[in-house]
Amino acid sequence: MTTLPNTSVFQASERSDNVHDEEVPMRVINRPFPPELDEAKVERFMRDYEEGDTFTPIEIWRARNAQGQSFYFSFGGCHRYEAAKRLKRETIRSRIVDVPSTTIRAHLGTSSPV
Repeated sequence: MTTLPNTSVFQASERSDNVHDEEVPMRVINRPFPPELDEAKVERFMRDYEEGDTFTPIEIWRARNAQGQSFYFSFGGCHRYEAAKRLKRETIRSRIVDVPSTTIRAHLGTSSPV
């Protein structure tokens, strides 16, 4: 049996009440790290989107600040995200994982908005 590391991210991911799929507005997604893109892959995904294909949801971490405001972060799914962005899609299919704000601060340090 594989055990997951004892971190808040894995604990949140294990619980189905903290994970769900939804269409997320592109405008609210923060992508703090610049992606390394394979242009051919982005173009292929754009064609696939235009042909009506569906993709695996991108993973979005949602954290709330002390005032209860939600912030959405994506650290992966860069080719799917870029294809949707170039096609000027308003939303992208996402898997929302609720994480504590401390998880975001651990990744972003002092630049974290939460």
